[in-house]
Amino acid sequence: MQCLAEKKLKFITLLSFIMFAILVLTLKLNMLNNINKTVYDFYKEYENTSLYNTSMTFSNFFGSIHSLFIFLVIMLVFLKLHKINELIFSVIFATLSIGATLLLKYNLLVQRPLNTIVDLSGYSFPSGHVVMSFLLAVVFFLMVSSVVKNSFILQSIKLLLVVYVFISMFTRVFICSHWISDVIGSILLVMFLYAVACLFFNTIKNKVNL
Repeated sequence: MQCLAEKKLKFITLLSFIMFAILVLTLKLNMLNNINKTVYDFYKEYENTSLYNTSMTFSNFFGSIHSLFIFLVIMLVFLKLHKINELIFSVIFATLSIGATLLLKYNLLVQRPLNTIVDLSGYSFPSGHVVMSFLLAVVFFLMVSSVVKNSFILQSIKLLLVVYVFISMFTRVFICSHWISDVIGSILLVMFLYAVACLFFNTIKNKVNL
């Protein structure tokens, strides 16, 4: 498998880290409260509508347990196809993503939106659903690109996966499970972790000649 060029990866790492750090700082200083509340109040008006129920179904289906199951299935496909590089990278990326999400959740302790009709537990920032959606999109594309070589098909699938991630972001805010700052922070975080995973994978690959 081929990651982006090292210079691009380092640029993404630095830029996403700076933007994420700024977001966390403004969050801790309560500078995003008004924006979060405004977006929350706007979407709260749509509770119990058909769009709300559809969003809830989508969000629940791609929850943590389902996402983990899909991820494990993809790992088995990599094993079956003897795609060891893809398997190693996916495990590195998943470990960083899940570990960082849990670490941030239980250190920042951001409370979820109140008065939601969704049964929720745990902390809000970052959104585990959005992180897992990005993770699944990346590893799914790796799986597809390892067997499909048609550039038009690959670009079409990439576009669909981008749409899938954005739908995941939208539904988490729309059903009032997360603040808008949660999903923005999640994307910045997972972009940073993706670049770090690529750099780490490249280092391992060069040392052991994978």
